Amino acid sequence: MTISELKRTMDFVKKCIMDAGALGRFNDLISILEQNSRVQPHTGQQQQPITTQKAALISVIRAINIQELTLNERQLLKTFIDPNLMGEKGAAKINQIFADHNLDPMGAVNAFKEV
Repeated sequence: MTISELKRTMDFVKKCIMDAGALGRFNDLISILEQNSRVQPHTGQQQQPITTQKAALISVIRAINIQELTLNERQLLKTFIDPNLMGEKGAAKINQIFADHNLDPMGAVNAFKEV
């Protein structure tokens, strides 16, 4: 690993994850899921739709393409971010969590927090 590879990897994380707002979009989605898990149906409360937050998160995740990184840079990236949670694989993981916990917002929250 060279200093330039380290710098490129950090630049990649800044541009594709931090500046793109992936963490904020992820937190927005979890926040609404948590709110929905507290809704009591017998009180007449309605769950909030998550369509916008889900679409925004998937859009950011799909845009992350680690193919531009060298093998060494990808190895470095793996030390703090799972590449399987980025790109199409990451979008598929998000959709799978929703499929697995379709009627259980708290289950989805817990699954996201495990990721």
